[in-house]
Amino acid sequence: MLNLFLTGRGNVFFILPLILLVFMLKSMITPELVLDSPSFLFTKIDAVFYEYKYLKLFLGFFFIISLSFYIKSVFNAHDYYQIESALPSLLFVILIGAWSGFHFFSPLYISLLFILLGLNQILFVYHQKNIIAEVFNAGFFLGLAAIIYYPAVLFILSFWLFISMNRAFNFREYLFPTMGLALPFFFLGVYFFYFDLPYDFIYISNFEEVPSLISIASITQRIFLVLSGIAIIVALPFFIKQISRAKVKAKNNRRMILILFLNSMLIYYLSFDFFPIHNRELLLVIPMVFIIPFYFYNVSSLFQNLLFYFWIVAALLFDFIPVL
Repeated sequence: MLNLFLTGRGNVFFILPLILLVFMLKSMITPELVLDSPSFLFTKIDAVFYEYKYLKLFLGFFFIISLSFYIKSVFNAHDYYQIESALPSLLFVILIGAWSGFHFFSPLYISLLFILLGLNQILFVYHQKNIIAEVFNAGFFLGLAAIIYYPAVLFILSFWLFISMNRAFNFREYLFPTMGLALPFFFLGVYFFYFDLPYDFIYISNFEEVPSLISIASITQRIFLVLSGIAIIVALPFFIKQISRAKVKAKNNRRMILILFLNSMLIYYLSFDFFPIHNRELLLVIPMVFIIPFYFYNVSSLFQNLLFYFWIVAALLFDFIPVL
């Protein structure tokens, strides 16, 4: 089955939803919801669906599948690997499916979609004479992500660094993504002004009420966390080796994912003290599913399949049979 994803065949559009449904069976029987309130818009969106458990589960399924297909599109559109592949989509579904808390709709999924849209835009700047439209759009998508979850604003650091790697210095090319980033916040300010609302639109959750993923996990789930950490650590050397061997465009695109991963780690650790939120680990998943496939591509076919089946069985066990 792994070969279907390594070659990116059309069958994955039917297989991925089935795999996700298997992971979500437990959540369908015993739905457990959490209400977060780190920002004005996040709180408003989350509260709308909080009373409807199964609607929230359905929306979670819809966003997970949509994100997985869009990840595949971005991965292949920007030549991250020499052949078309759906492996990043598969890894995304496995990593999300292994944690029942990730199954339900969270406004953070909307933020992730906008971050991916911004990433897709910024990757088009290579060898273009005029990139003002691309960088402004990238900044605007990032701004939409950030008004839902404010720490996402720090991804502008990745965008600036990527521009600096690909372009001679031009002040406008740094100013316009910043303007795009600020525009959604301007609209939010206008909304508060028009309805004469107080500008206390930041709701900081109590950190004690938002434990880390590790602190609430069972022993088996912690093992899966360790395995996920080992996977990214083992894959990084293969990914970095491919960066050094690639042509300039592919090299810079891969560097962007490495920068995004480091940026995601920064935002994740800052969120321990500022804007703590359930499921903040999702910010790390996007760059992880771009990096880990490079390990699969560089090992023998037998080991590929053994590793894949071990990974998916472990994820299913840790989802369905947690041990305290």
